[in-house]
Amino acid sequence: MKNLLNRNFVLLWQGQLVSKTGTFLFEIALVLWIKEHTNSAGLMSLILIASTIPAILLAPIGGTFSDIYSRKKIIVLSDVISGLLIIATTLILSMNSLSIIIKLAALFILSLSLGICTAFFQPAVSAVIPQLSPKEKLNAANSLFQATSQLSMIIGQGIGGLLFVKLGAILLFFVNGASFIFSGFSEMFIKIPQITPPSKTTREKKYKQFISNMKSGFEYCRSQQGLLYLLTIIGIYHFFLAPLPVLLPFWISDTLGLSQEWLGYLMACFAIGILAGFTLAGVLDFSTLPITRFISLLFLSSSVLFIILGISGSFLFSAICLASLGTIIGIVVVVHITFLQKKAQPEYHGRVFGILNTITNASVPVGLGLYGLLLDVLINSPLKVDPVRLIFISNGIAIFIIILVMLIKVNLNFVFATATQE
Repeated sequence: MKNLLNRNFVLLWQGQLVSKTGTFLFEIALVLWIKEHTNSAGLMSLILIASTIPAILLAPIGGTFSDIYSRKKIIVLSDVISGLLIIATTLILSMNSLSIIIKLAALFILSLSLGICTAFFQPAVSAVIPQLSPKEKLNAANSLFQATSQLSMIIGQGIGGLLFVKLGAILLFFVNGASFIFSGFSEMFIKIPQITPPSKTTREKKYKQFISNMKSGFEYCRSQQGLLYLLTIIGIYHFFLAPLPVLLPFWISDTLGLSQEWLGYLMACFAIGILAGFTLAGVLDFSTLPITRFISLLFLSSSVLFIILGISGSFLFSAICLASLGTIIGIVVVVHITFLQKKAQPEYHGRVFGILNTITNASVPVGLGLYGLLLDVLINSPLKVDPVRLIFISNGIAIFIIILVMLIKVNLNFVFATATQE
């Protein structure tokens, strides 16, 4: 790991550690604040959806920007702007004279704005990691970054529920804003070589070049048939995972009968599982594994975990199921990211990751919206059923059937062979 932990890599890594910890504190405070003030899964879903739409629509544009402009400037500006927007929204929420409608509107606009920043930020970071790490340690670099994200989630969400009860949402929102500004300051000192030299052409030619570069990114992704099959499966999987942030607050309070701080502990278990998955993905030698059977087993096992989660009625079983589910997600994420980084040419990394973020995340707002509305309907229905329990069990059955059909129809041997060939 000596060559991997160079100055530039560490500066990027530490900035992400701080900002992501603040983000996860913010996320748990956000869903608890909305539940406390509205008790509406639909409104909660709407605000969460607002952050995903820009990432889906603008990620290809953000990816193209990261290939033709300074990736360092994109990363720094995205973090600083995010921090300032969060602090401004925090001031609005702290004004007692404002109505709940105005405050919800402010949160919606903030969520939308953060999604726009993410659409430019994420492809740039994904493209920078291969530049700052040795090629032979790229798998370890991805695992470290993904593990850092989950470590931040463990810290942020593990104590987020407790801090929400003790300190309130306003202070947690402010801490998140400050963490983004700190991250942007740290990233200012990173030296990142720009693959494509700055263009001195006219604005019209720059626009034509930009469109041409974005089209070439789409053509490149379309040519990677095996990878697109894999990402289609992952996109479907995301649809069923998306509603977890909406479902779990109601699961904790209404089904398990626990106080709000326990949501943070449960989400921390989920994050610990993902961290374990990233760690395993970093040390396993996938060239010696029957990768097709291995990935297929992971997908199908997750469906069983959803069913067990729905049947269980205790915090312990919930924690075990979510930790196991997180482990599966962690392994799958590192596998497909590493495959792509090794295959794609460096000058295409930003565009490719932007487009693929769009493909894999397109199902997230659909899942959030449908499940949020469904939960509201079930909560207010005369049927004497536990709505979250019913959704978890139905999710598990649906995942099993859909993924099984996909695995039968799609030759994963071909998918991985195509995605990993040099």
